[in-house]
Amino acid sequence: MTNIILCGGSGTRLWPLSRTLLPKQFVKMVNGQSLFSLALGRLAKAEPNSKNIIICNENHYFLALDECEGKDASFVLEPFGRNTAAAIAFGALSVDSDEILFVSASDHIIANESAFKAAINDAKALANEGKLVTFGITPDEPNTGYGYICAAEKIEHGYNVKSFTEKPDLATAKQMLASGGYFFNSGMFCFKAGVLLAELETHAPEVLAAAKKAVENAKKDGAITRISPADMDSLPDISIDYALMQKSQNIAMVALDAGWSDLGSFDELSKRLPSSHYYSAGSAGCFVHSPRQVSLVGCEDLIVID
Repeated sequence: MTNIILCGGSGTRLWPLSRTLLPKQFVKMVNGQSLFSLALGRLAKAEPNSKNIIICNENHYFLALDECEGKDASFVLEPFGRNTAAAIAFGALSVDSDEILFVSASDHIIANESAFKAAINDAKALANEGKLVTFGITPDEPNTGYGYICAAEKIEHGYNVKSFTEKPDLATAKQMLASGGYFFNSGMFCFKAGVLLAELETHAPEVLAAAKKAVENAKKDGAITRISPADMDSLPDISIDYALMQKSQNIAMVALDAGWSDLGSFDELSKRLPSSHYYSAGSAGCFVHSPRQVSLVGCEDLIVID
């Protein structure tokens, strides 16, 4: 198995903790470790012999390289982002067609690594049957920040997929959870490289053609593939969900209940991490993330980021 690790990001979602040249996956926010480092370790435990292809902005190459010391990793460096369809196509074009790819973001957190490993094993079994596999997160609340997957009938190792829904309003989210069968769309995938490329040829040929051209023209230096700005600019700016997953009839889903979060907001961060260096006098409901002592006096429901 080869891991395609999507390592983009503009540093806006957790600003000022993250920023353009230090997006959240590289911020050492979890016990002195970055989310990217945690992702590498989690993948190595789930599949010890797997290789890593890191898809990242060229400005973040050395940040990623520092975290990859001692790990089998190659890099596709983008001059700027063109969303996930292009990034995943780059990865698929870099390996043999029979190689199983596991695609995940570098800035998510997963608490239960044994459940994560079991889900990957189920996904690999489905990928070997020629399926495009997505991972649905068992929802714990109606959330308007995620897209949703509606599962159809149960199959061995997972579910068939009935439909995808983009980020809903709160009333719709509550209705979907009440009806059952809905899962958060995690943005993680598993498939054979050749299956992915064949499906792109059918449903998003313009993405595949531009990605092939970009990889053919790229500058290659050992484990580094550099995509040119001109070729990157020619790629459609579209997610893999819109380009392929919502169109293909060859989708399966594996349910994942493993304490997953994409840490996309400080509200979400406050649920997953304890406050740091925090002295309270008559304060309640606050979250503090700081490298030094912060004192709050008579404060309620504040998020303090230093």
